[in-house]
Amino acid sequence: MDCKPALSPLDDTHPVPASVRALISGIVQAVRAGDDPAIRTLLERLAPVADTTALLLLRYRLGLGAESADAGTRVRDGGEGAAPARTETGVS
Repeated sequence: MDCKPALSPLDDTHPVPASVRALISGIVQAVRAGDDPAIRTLLERLAPVADTTALLLLRYRLGLGAESADAGTRVRDGGEGAAPARTETGVS
């Protein structure tokens, strides 16, 4: 039995609209920059318009790492362009 997913982020038979692709690119950039408020805002905008193909595309793009077109930064690994580590403040 073949376990391939029915949809693929690269499948042209289920195109992702340009506006949704722009949101996905923004999410990928925010994740790589460690910008939590931007991630939340963009996910809230994506949720009402996302379908399975869009979510698969987001998952695919997040997994690309340095190969992605917008991979200018890496998340908190100390690499060049990485977001600075956050320090916790306040009373616990």
